[in-house]
Amino acid sequence: MQQIAKEKFHIIGIQEADTDVIARPHVSYWRDAWRRFRKNKLALTAFAILGVLVILCVFAPVFSPYEYETMDSSARLSGMTLQHPFGTDKLGRDIFTRVWIGGRVSLTIGLVGALVSAVIGCIYGGIAAYFGGMVDNIMMRIVEVLISVPYLIVVILMSVVLDSKSLGTMLLAMTITGWCGTARFVRAQMLQLKSAEYTLAAQALGVSPWKTVVRHFIPNTMGVIIVSVTFDIPGYIFSEAFLSYMNLGIQPPGTSWGVLVSSAQSQFQFYPNQLIFPALMIALTMLCFTLIGDGLRDALDPKDRK
Repeated sequence: MQQIAKEKFHIIGIQEADTDVIARPHVSYWRDAWRRFRKNKLALTAFAILGVLVILCVFAPVFSPYEYETMDSSARLSGMTLQHPFGTDKLGRDIFTRVWIGGRVSLTIGLVGALVSAVIGCIYGGIAAYFGGMVDNIMMRIVEVLISVPYLIVVILMSVVLDSKSLGTMLLAMTITGWCGTARFVRAQMLQLKSAEYTLAAQALGVSPWKTVVRHFIPNTMGVIIVSVTFDIPGYIFSEAFLSYMNLGIQPPGTSWGVLVSSAQSQFQFYPNQLIFPALMIALTMLCFTLIGDGLRDALDPKDRK
């Protein structure tokens, strides 16, 4: 057996002065997620563009010299001018003002609809996952029945029953079954947390099921819920645009991006500016939310945390 000379080895020892040195400062989960989100240039650019759109929807009509309902017969079907940057429609109404007023309605439907669906879906899915067994089976069968009903039929029925096509009716019709997908998604996530140590400890200490769901299940799935909400928002915006295009959404004198597209499609060949601007806002908003959702999905994934 070959002998190795002792001179080739030396004792390094312990540097006691380095024992208190912090190799990496403590960073919270949300701060680390924000740091990783900022590295995604595409998602950050989409976030900035979306912020500009929201600011314009809030403040542009305030500084506009025209009201979105005001009709001017002398300026009917005007092209893009300094007085009317986006032109006017067949009634002489300023399209610039109407686009940003319509953006308020479309964004409100997207945000409120997604948040309502997230809240109901989280609670429903959390309760089903916590109790399991027969309770879970019954609750999920109800979800499957509701999710199989086309939302277009629900919207028509709600409009007939309530005799209204207002913003509140649209939100109610779109969210009455819109939370089912979120409930199924949240249930699948929470079933993974059901056997976690903190869940078993809460059950052993006699914590009520409601508090277990609210304080343990939902916070630990908040990352995936936020990502789900960002993907739901463009879905609600597109649904509103589609319903308004089919004359089932917001009715005049109210306006939204879908209403503007619907009213402009008949004369697109001669006055394309009336259709291009609201359609561009719909596409841009949906693209921004999709890119932000992709960025959040990567940033909030704990497996990618370093």
